[in-house]
Amino acid sequence: DGGKASQVFLKVTQPKVKKMTSWHFINFEQDAGFVINPNFIVFHTTSYICFEHFIKNVLLGLNVINKHLSVVVIERLGMRYLNAVIIKDNEQIERYLSKDLLSVQDKLGLDSHGFRIQHSMNEKILINQELNENCISRIVSAELNNSHPLLPQELVPLIQHLKLKKELTNITGLMTLIDLDASKTQLRLKAIETEELKTILNRLHNILSTVFGSLVNVEAFK
Repeated sequence: DGGKASQVFLKVTQPKVKKMTSWHFINFEQDAGFVINPNFIVFHTTSYICFEHFIKNVLLGLNVINKHLSVVVIERLGMRYLNAVIIKDNEQIERYLSKDLLSVQDKLGLDSHGFRIQHSMNEKILINQELNENCISRIVSAELNNSHPLLPQELVPLIQHLKLKKELTNITGLMTLIDLDASKTQLRLKAIETEELKTILNRLHNILSTVFGSLVNVEAFK
């Protein structure tokens, strides 16, 4: 354009990387433990027995932390359950999952063309704005062959520190991962206020139990 030249100068800045230290405390059986980070505290287990036993262990860890720290303020509480439903070749999916989830086996009209289901995913996010509560339901299904279970990628760094149950190794068949997550936000709660903490966790547990009951045929697991 008339012999004129233009120049553009770009300033590239190097992203700053901040290292953060986490401490992992694991029991002798290696099926439960605490992760302590400057921003969060997590109790996780691969040997869930019942909610009462779960709460007991959570409070046990918090009591230890409260002895060494003057004030721990909780701004968010969350619970996340991972449930594995494994369908063998000689079993019917209808026995375990609700009618709304039977479509994980659908082949989209390709049944007679040699196609098999490899992966299926469904996600729902529910929000209770009045109570500052969230609930996320993720249903992932896949055909596995002598494989480890389906796991959320963001949890693998934590779960790899714990041992999985024997029945969750070398899985062959259609596995459906029911990943349920409930949380309460905008809190201002001291960790020593254990009764209030238990009340909130009970509420979150009830939310997840309701969702779980709507997704599976509960009678099949009794």
